[in-house]
This record gives sequence, structure tokens and C-alpha cells, in this order.
Amino acid sequence: MRTVYISLPMAGHEDTVHERYLNAIREVFDLFKNEEIEIFGPINIKNFDDTGLTVEREHDWAWYIGHDIETLLRCNTIFMTQGYLLSKGCRIELAAAQEAGMTVVYGKDANASLR
Repeated sequence: MRTVYISLPMAGHEDTVHERYLNAIREVFDLFKNEEIEIFGPINIKNFDDTGLTVEREHDWAWYIGHDIETLLRCNTIFMTQGYLLSKGCRIELAAAQEAGMTVVYGKDANASLR
């Protein structure tokens, strides 16, 4: 089974988190359509309401990134999304995935900046 961690910029782009996350899920399923797939993402993705606006945080950034890395390291693939190069969290996730020898997949617009 392919387990895929979706790495996406969140801070400063809260208004589009849900839309970008759902788009990434669709892209992953399209890329690996002949495989059984399980998707994972940042643990605080559930801390955004249906409009994509951020809700009150319970912990600081270090706590969230630590738990995100824990989730990431249980996967065998990381999927990098648009704007990852400008996101400290995404760059940390990518470095951890590379050090762990995971498969790295870049989304179709991964190298583009977020608007």
C-alpha cells in the first residue's frame, strides 16, 4: 500500500487550505490510480473550519511540526504542493522525507508560488 503525506503551506494561506488539500488528494489519486492509497496530511488540517479559515490554535508551531513529522515518517511517499519552497514547514518535511529515503513526488504546480 502506498501511504502518502501531503505537504502544503498553511501559515499565511489559511483561506485556501481546504481547497488546496482536496486538490492535492485528487492529484495523488490520479497519479497512483492503479495502487491502493492512504492519504495523510498535517495534523492540524482538522483545525480549519469548512471555509478554510483558521481556528484557535491549541499549541505552538513547534508542537505541530513535530507531530506532522511523526505522521510523515509513518508514510512511504511525500507529495509536495504549490508553494512548498517558501514554506519553512514544507522544507522541513521534505528534508525529513529525503533523509528517511521516502519517495518524493512533486505536484504539477509544486514549483509555483502561492498567490
